[in-house]
Amino acid sequence: MRFSMRHDVAARSVARSRTLVLALCVVVGCDGTSNSRVPDSTAAASTATADTGEHAALNSGWSPDAGSVLLVASDIPGVAQVIFPEVTDSTFGDSTLTDLAPVRGTRVTLYSRRGEAGTAIVAGEDSTARADSSSDECEGWPAVRLRNEGRTAAGSWTVGLVTGRAQSIPLDSIERLSHADSARLANEVTRLASGLPDDTARAFRGLPYSVHGVRRFQPAPGVEALVADVARRINQEANPREEQILIVAERDSGRADSPWRPAFVERASGHEGSVQTHDVLAALAIGPSHRPSLLVARYVSDGISYLLLERVGPARWNLRWVSAASDCG
Repeated sequence: MRFSMRHDVAARSVARSRTLVLALCVVVGCDGTSNSRVPDSTAAASTATADTGEHAALNSGWSPDAGSVLLVASDIPGVAQVIFPEVTDSTFGDSTLTDLAPVRGTRVTLYSRRGEAGTAIVAGEDSTARADSSSDECEGWPAVRLRNEGRTAAGSWTVGLVTGRAQSIPLDSIERLSHADSARLANEVTRLASGLPDDTARAFRGLPYSVHGVRRFQPAPGVEALVADVARRINQEANPREEQILIVAERDSGRADSPWRPAFVERASGHEGSVQTHDVLAALAIGPSHRPSLLVARYVSDGISYLLLERVGPARWNLRWVSAASDCG
């Protein structure tokens, strides 16, 4: 089953050959460069994706307050992927860990990037999607049919959680701004990227940044935040290369001249057809403490994994959890 969750700001060019370097690209850039975070996210990334072989534990890091499953919208109306947070890359496909029986009949709240999109009931497994997945010779997450409650429109949501687990934090896209405001924000993001520490991708130094997308939101009172994708490219015909940077930054919303402070950075570089890219799916306040969080899709070649970023303090975001990677891209 093929699911289309590509970035709504810029189309992603993705190589079709299957790759096993997804976890490696998180900790070490595909050209050997290290990812960085302010404060450092490398340790968090390695913890979330570590695989100890035969003694691999359940995937840790997922917030219990977020519920037992994550739903991700598919390109089939009324059908969702069920992401089981405890599954690791080494246990992916284990039917005992992806039993849909406890999920059936569950009421879920659906979210879009702009806010809450409605509620639905998990009606049961979608056999059509499973058959499509088998015919494509890829291994994907199990799929379920949803019975919408109210006026939830097909295609209007991106992720879902068990009802009562989270509240939406609207994301404001740069595309919705006036031309002057969007240009100003893009310039601010470019300056922010240029000043990031730990720029170890020497081959890209001095090259201009291009801004793929910027979304603003308010994670806390008096705080303005943004999540942005920026890139640098080496346009060599024989070996076109690209560096992709995911940035979360914050500033004081009460001051127009308040500088942006980087709160989380993830870098990856490699061939332009296989370097990892991101798609921000939703911003949520999770659990009784209303912990500001971001759900993000990460793409590498034909693989897709999902990230949970969590705000742990002023201008401090951590990579809390990374799902197992599906090769049904």
